[in-house]
Amino acid sequence: MNAENDLVRYANGICIRMKGTAEEVNDFREEMLIHLRASVMELLDEGLPEEEAVRTALERFGEPAHIEQELARLNKLRRVFSKNMLVASIILLVLGSFLTAFVPLWNEIFHYQSVKTVFAEVSTHMGTKEHPITPEMEAAVAKKVNRKWDIQAVNLAVIDNGQAVSQIDYVYPASYREDTMKNNGFAFKERWFVYHPSSGTSVKIPGTNKSVAIELSSTLLSDAAFMSGISLLFGYWLLFAIWGSLNAYHNRKGNPVWVITFLLFNVFGYILYLASNRLQHRLQTA
Repeated sequence: MNAENDLVRYANGICIRMKGTAEEVNDFREEMLIHLRASVMELLDEGLPEEEAVRTALERFGEPAHIEQELARLNKLRRVFSKNMLVASIILLVLGSFLTAFVPLWNEIFHYQSVKTVFAEVSTHMGTKEHPITPEMEAAVAKKVNRKWDIQAVNLAVIDNGQAVSQIDYVYPASYREDTMKNNGFAFKERWFVYHPSSGTSVKIPGTNKSVAIELSSTLLSDAAFMSGISLLFGYWLLFAIWGSLNAYHNRKGNPVWVITFLLFNVFGYILYLASNRLQHRLQTA
């Protein structure tokens, strides 16, 4: 009986300084007492008197101050690791959401604002019937091409009865010029996350049956960019599920049901987990 009192007193002295929930502290106290009792029984079986067996078991377990420091270090590591994992999952969520939303918005809406500005420059600087493509038009269109990331190149041509009677190329970067001259238009170019399709329109020359045709090599975001966003969202989903599972495990509730719940329902599953904990706590304290 004296041995048990000494062990409980020792365990309480360590646990009273621990940081954590009451459940975590109680679980640690029980584990520590189980270990100490087993150590005392082993020493008693070796023939040591009870008092000496208790003292030896406590010495083997360590000084309370040292144990407290080690526990504090481990708790801090766990909290930092958990926090970093949550932050990383949120970053993946933000980046993934941005990419999956921005790719269709860019390809269907934002990009065409730049296209419209090129069309507007042609209309604004339209010349005479004889010379519709003016130096001012050339300079304004070239300026747009060089300033805008999503317009790679522009080709202007005077069209009369379906035939080009004059043509001027504005090319940026210079590597497009070969393709333009070779194909009499802009070649379809594709990279990892962008592609450059050819598209355009025409602006009628007032007082004539002619028009100025505008062909553009645009920059659109590819399916690879969209799938990168999906991959980031999947990474978020998995990382958040792992974070939730680790938290449940540290709270002694890391059973497979909660792990599956986090994997299937993610943040909604974690909200359900928190609600379950709160309900259980109310029932215990009622």
